Amino acid sequence: MKKSKFELNCPVARTLESVGDPWCLLIIRDALMGVTRFKVFERNLKISKNILSNRLDKLVQFGVLEKEQVSETSRPEYTLTQKGRELAPVILELGKWGMKWHNVE
Repeated sequence: MKKSKFELNCPVARTLESVGDPWCLLIIRDALMGVTRFKVFERNLKISKNILSNRLDKLVQFGVLEKEQVSETSRPEYTLTQKGRELAPVILELGKWGMKWHNVE
């Protein structure tokens, strides 16, 4: 794994480095709801292929997602690791905060 760009020995700073990008959080949200395929992430998020590919690679690199080739003829699937599944309470709390402070339902 590459060296941290943050000089701070702070868990919040280190966490933001791996999952702090808004696209990463939305990918994790969708993965928590069962999305595993590139095309479905792309359709749900209305995100460009290159940005999605970059963020998926980043989440795999940081151990939040696993990239699995189910068969030789199918496209890979992205599944949450234990590390990724443990972000569920964070995503839920962000959603609650957003509903309260941004009138988003």
